[in-house]
Amino acid sequence: MKYIKHLILLSMLSLVLPTVSHAQANNDQSEQSNTAGKRKGKKKKDKRKGKKKKGKKKKDKRKGKKKKGKNKAKSQARGAKRYPMKINARPLVLPTGLNEVSAALEHISNSQGKKDFSTSGLAVTFRRGIIPNLEIGASTGLALNPEVAWASNFTLRGGYKIAGQRKGLALAAQVEIPLTFGENQDVLSSLSGGLAARYRFNKRLAIYSGEGLISLNLGKSASASINIPIGVGFQVNKQINLRADTRIVGFGGGNVTSVADSLPLHLRGFYTINRMMDAGLALKTDAVNDSGWSAMAMFNYRM
Repeated sequence: MKYIKHLILLSMLSLVLPTVSHAQANNDQSEQSNTAGKRKGKKKKDKRKGKKKKGKKKKDKRKGKKKKGKNKAKSQARGAKRYPMKINARPLVLPTGLNEVSAALEHISNSQGKKDFSTSGLAVTFRRGIIPNLEIGASTGLALNPEVAWASNFTLRGGYKIAGQRKGLALAAQVEIPLTFGENQDVLSSLSGGLAARYRFNKRLAIYSGEGLISLNLGKSASASINIPIGVGFQVNKQINLRADTRIVGFGGGNVTSVADSLPLHLRGFYTINRMMDAGLALKTDAVNDSGWSAMAMFNYRM
């Protein structure tokens, strides 16, 4: 009987053990499948996160570009806002990033002996501060009288700040390259340069000199001339500025021209509307020679 009991127990164990092992195997497989599923889910999530990160990076790049554009616009706006209202306190060279467009309507009346003739035109000038202490520009014009036509002249301009503060002495090197595109004319026939200088005695009074100091004629009969100008600027108040310029002496062609021979006068008055806009009137004549006169209305806009 004992043996029979043992045999029954063994047979029962043999039936139970395979089921247990099979269940355990199923559990292991289910756990492996669960872990594999979790890994796949993690990979998918990681891919989604990667795509989201790439999208965020693209958005950040776009935002960065927009910010750069906004910063440039803001810097230009700040440059215009910080530009001095008083003309005597302004730098001789435009600050970096600041643009200025000028329009001048001029009427010229010339007298040669008994004959008098007049012309009128519109001159347009653009200047820009490209890097610290350096500006470039160009100017052209439109003839209005006696015929309406674009002028055949195009002038390139440049200025470099050597020294300068609102108070005391300010210096800037200037150059002008006039180009002519008319028929039977040399494209480049002359050059001019100057060392613009301004000295402010106080908030109201300033002395100017050095503009248009040297002129070179590059034609067949090459020559050079030197003019020494001087001007006085008076700042009436924050918005009104008056200025008078003349030439002390001129050298050229073996001749010396003094104030006894010719005394050109250039009278100007400006009204500063705001930091971005000016309007002014100017009159040119000669106090010694009755060679004619010119009147000009000007408008400057900065951005």
